[in-house]
Amino acid sequence: MKLVFKYMAMHLKSQLEYRSSFILSFFAQIFPTGLSAAMVFVLLDKFNFSAEFDVYEVMLAVSIVQFGFGFSECFWRGFDKFSDIIKHGTLDLMLIKPRNIYLQVFGSNIEFAKLSRWIGALVLFVIAICNINFDFNIFSIILLIGLLIFSTLIYAALYIFSACLCFKTIEGLEFMNIFTDGSREFGQYPMAIFKREVLVFFTYIIPIACVNYYPIMYILDKGNSILYLISPLFCFVLLGLAILTFNKCMRHYASSGS
Repeated sequence: MKLVFKYMAMHLKSQLEYRSSFILSFFAQIFPTGLSAAMVFVLLDKFNFSAEFDVYEVMLAVSIVQFGFGFSECFWRGFDKFSDIIKHGTLDLMLIKPRNIYLQVFGSNIEFAKLSRWIGALVLFVIAICNINFDFNIFSIILLIGLLIFSTLIYAALYIFSACLCFKTIEGLEFMNIFTDGSREFGQYPMAIFKREVLVFFTYIIPIACVNYYPIMYILDKGNSILYLISPLFCFVLLGLAILTFNKCMRHYASSGS
């Protein structure tokens, strides 16, 4: 853990060397999150396409997905930029160091300017909770905070899967943005408005619905199935598969020849 904070301090110090650029980038990152969320709320108000959730309940779902995406963009960029690590021969150097490979990839790229994205999502999260009428107790609060963590795990897993592809292609593949950015866009809307096939995809393939639909239904007493309550645990399955796949790719890695 000490080394994690050391990596973070190193990146923060280097990025603050260009303070004006950092500050401008920091505040610029707020706008995509805010505009994206505002678009959902405007559409909800204009077309009323969801009778199941009101605007603050949708805001809660939006904030959970935005937090996970923003947090991962900030701290998991090393896996998102894994193609550069392979192409530049940096992975070969990492393998001869007595440090965990995940820790080294984590420490290779941290973008603190994107802190504003998940800070903005936290603001939406708090506003939503303060305006939703639900059983406010320690269990529900722990569950809601847990959903933020589970959302982060989903995007961390997707970035690790993206890194796995780089072992075969060397170059990063833009189509992975379909799953990262695409799942974020879909996850901002109430899942009930989509067809069954879409809901199944975002339950069993990319389990966004397991953090922003089923558990919220349970908390708001709109669904009392125990499966709704334990659905966030499916995120560990996705992350476990991502780690196993990455470890297998590492065992067969024979250098990029850089």
